[in-house]
Amino acid sequence: MSYLRTFAPWIVREFWDQPLFIRTAYVLTSVWAASFVIACVVLAALAHGSAGPRVTAQVLAFVIPVVFTIRYVAHIQGKARAALAD
Repeated sequence: MSYLRTFAPWIVREFWDQPLFIRTAYVLTSVWAASFVIACVVLAALAHGSAGPRVTAQVLAFVIPVVFTIRYVAHIQGKARAALAD
């Protein structure tokens, strides 16, 4: 959470202590961390292979969590809007 407070100052302070915000931050951090760990394992396994699979693994290590982040944040925002509408 301190990372968000330092490097994402545009996030309104009132959200920092909200359970949904905290859970969302933990989920996104976990997905990114898992993606990098999996990429490290895959790249280690492909260390002596050709460059094509290594580049693909590196690209996927970023593209997958980016897509997940976009979709998950949209999902959470939709849930928040629905909760406010009720």
